[in-house]
Amino acid sequence: MLELLESIPDGLRREVREETGLTVEPDALTGVYKNLTRGVVALVFRCHETGGVLASTAETDDFRWLRRDELAALVTPGYAVRLTDALDYAGTPAVRATMARTSSTDSDPGGCVWRQVAQFELENDSL
Repeated sequence: MLELLESIPDGLRREVREETGLTVEPDALTGVYKNLTRGVVALVFRCHETGGVLASTAETDDFRWLRRDELAALVTPGYAVRLTDALDYAGTPAVRATMARTSSTDSDPGGCVWRQVAQFELENDSL
């Protein structure tokens, strides 16, 4: 979630640092996702790592690299589409709206997105 008067890139950097320990720079906006049920809009970016040390935090307890075919077993469909859109990004961001829940508790409007994206995008030059 953005803090008052915080820019989107600064919020992205802060969230990734708080949740992963890594410092990143955004490369591209890969998708805009509106949860119509909650009235929340999530922006998903591809980033590259610029520093920091990957570490567990109060909000993130596990990291691993995943193949595309492993997504369905580990994340909800709402997050899986965001990640596959990021992987498939070819210059135009995806824009989607859904009535679906994006987490099992649906209590965290933005944190899961950053965590999941970080698993795929950081330190991966092949994206």
